[in-house]
Amino acid sequence: KIHALNAGPLFGKLKPTSGDAQMTITMHEDKTSTLTVSNGFPTAVLQGCLITSGRWYYEFTLKRDGVAQVGWCDLHFYASTRGGVGVGDDKHSWGYDGHRVLFWFN
Repeated sequence: KIHALNAGPLFGKLKPTSGDAQMTITMHEDKTSTLTVSNGFPTAVLQGCLITSGRWYYEFTLKRDGVAQVGWCDLHFYASTRGGVGVGDDKHSWGYDGHRVLFWFN
């Protein structure tokens, strides 16, 4: 089940949650997004989505080598570039790092 109440035009858009000065998010006409990171290890989440049941997936393409963690988080997740907390770095998120081939969770 996906809940998108009151999300309106924000539904399904990427939003920076930490390190937003280090990334650019571009929305394309085909409803895809490109997240470009210039420095650091920022975090972005998908707005307006609250998944409570079922099986879900998303797709992404990494266009350069390097460390990147992708994953899922709950409503209590709080990212912090200064604190070194990204997806998979606390008990409220789960992340996968394909570069180091590791799963991350608290």
